[in-house]
Amino acid sequence: MHPVSYRASTLRVIRSDAPGQLVIPGKLHVHLPFPIETHPSVEVELVYAPRVHNAWGRLHVDAPPMPGLFGLDQNRRKATVSDLSTKPDAWQGTLSNLSSVINRLVAPAVDGRRLVSTDSTTVALTRELIGHFRSELAAFLTTFEETRRQKPEMPPYARWSGPEEQKRWAESVEADLAREPTWGALIRRRYTDELRYFAAWEAEAR
Repeated sequence: MHPVSYRASTLRVIRSDAPGQLVIPGKLHVHLPFPIETHPSVEVELVYAPRVHNAWGRLHVDAPPMPGLFGLDQNRRKATVSDLSTKPDAWQGTLSNLSSVINRLVAPAVDGRRLVSTDSTTVALTRELIGHFRSELAAFLTTFEETRRQKPEMPPYARWSGPEEQKRWAESVEADLAREPTWGALIRRRYTDELRYFAAWEAEAR
């Protein structure tokens, strides 16, 4: 028996050129059982477009089967992103997605090694990504610091449940809005510690 799928490489950061095009380099990882029974694919965890404050995209790119050494550079995929600069709820999602990816990049691996000791290119791009995170956070606060948060739409799990569950959801939302009525209050509470953690990693990675 062997797993249906496995992750062949670690998380990496790739920067596109000015028009937004990039090439994902291909690698062949041989492992047992061999030959492989299915062709490989590339998982793009996040597509980030700083100018429109959008870090939401996720792509799955199937490579063609052998022969041809998979030809990953021949598979063209296009990601279309929207401008989120007027949507605080979606822009806050960008901050969360960036924070999640950066945390995965800077956290110690299972073997205890830090990224700084294994991949200098990704370290440099991770620093750049942290810089973007700081800029996103500052821009968000400049725009929405005093903007009052609105009650969100009821999610499907609550909408499809009984009256008691819906009541609990509504009470939880009201308490959350009362505790942090503005976007500035929420954002500062969620990401202040993240900034400190990322700064500590940057100091260690010098």
